[in-house]
Parts: sequence; C-alpha cells; structure tokens
Amino acid sequence: MLQNQNPLAKTISKSIGKVARMTYKLGNLEEVVSSRIIDITDSHNSVIIEHPAPFKTNNKVNGDKTVTTMMIPINNILAFRIVL
Repeated sequence: MLQNQNPLAKTISKSIGKVARMTYKLGNLEEVVSSRIIDITDSHNSVIIEHPAPFKTNNKVNGDKTVTTMMIPINNILAFRIVL
C-alpha cells in the first residue's frame, strides 16, 4: 500500500462504506454533497463516491448509461465529516 502523509486521505481510506458530507471546490464555487464513500484511488489523489443524483447519459454510439459514481480530487475538499 502506498504511504501517504495526507491526513485527509488516511481518514477517507478508513471511512470506506460510510456516508460523509463533503464541501469541495467546483471551479469558483463550492458544492456540498452527502454521499457514501465507495473507494479512494490508488494514488490517493481522489475519492470515489456514489453520485448524489444519478443521471442517464445521452450517447448514441455506446448507448445510454446511468452515471452512479463521482470522483472528487482530495485537494479540492474543503470540509469533510462522517455522517453515518
């Protein structure tokens, strides 16, 4: 396993499967989501969560797919709290 000195990455990796509320930067704005943590990337740079509002893509070549996951870069997370 990769050694990481980022305390937030360590907390997130221990919280896989739990619900968390995160505030993160999205461009010039801030977004707040409450969702279940699915995993953390191997490089410990991003967290993978359930998408708070799954939606269908409109792709005529590969067919419609439902987006159910979302990746957030850990460096963009401003606040993190375990809810459940």
